[in-house]
Amino acid sequence: MDEHESWYSKNRNEDEPESRTVRPWMRYWARSLDLLLWAAILEALFAALPALPDSPLIPVPKLLLPVLFALLWLPVESLLLSTWGTTPGKLLFGVKVRRTDGGKAHLPRTFRRSMLLLWRGLGLEIPVISMLTMLNAHHELHRHGQTSWDRDTGLQVQYRMKSWGDTLVVWVLIVLLVYARLYYLLQGWASLFTAPARGPYRPKRPPSLPEAFQLGYSFPRRPFIRRTSA
Repeated sequence: MDEHESWYSKNRNEDEPESRTVRPWMRYWARSLDLLLWAAILEALFAALPALPDSPLIPVPKLLLPVLFALLWLPVESLLLSTWGTTPGKLLFGVKVRRTDGGKAHLPRTFRRSMLLLWRGLGLEIPVISMLTMLNAHHELHRHGQTSWDRDTGLQVQYRMKSWGDTLVVWVLIVLLVYARLYYLLQGWASLFTAPARGPYRPKRPPSLPEAFQLGYSFPRRPFIRRTSA
């Protein structure tokens, strides 16, 4: 089975039932996996940096940390989509982003798509707002067959027909992603109800980058985020 037979989209096969061509949850889990992989890469990069001298930095509000994290991912995602037409997470979940004629999109178009997705689909990763925008995007995708950022950029999402082995891998990844998201969510809730320690926070071990973004910790001698006590 060649690429044109194993990949299909709503625009290519109008007779396909919408349930087969509109898969919002596949798109959601693919993006979640991309962000977890990106967090691991950033963690490795920060660990490889030389120790910085202790110097006061302007405290970054926790509300802005997910926004900054998503903004760092924008150019990487845009470059991957323009080069390969997919990302690691999308590839594992059988998702591609192409032009309506089937060709790969150029970098300016993929960057604009990523920006529109962050604003309209993810609500800049701001709590509550992000949930509302994702619900609206889910409704729009089922109603119109495409999202506003795909429509406005002239791009379409294609899905690969999966074997039972691919389906098993996808479900294993979904379970791991759910576990990771629940873990960091519970960690964030715990930090809200735990009294902050006096003075700057110094953990016994450097926290992982997802913990740093979720809880506002700073690496010892790498104060890229300054934690202040109330």
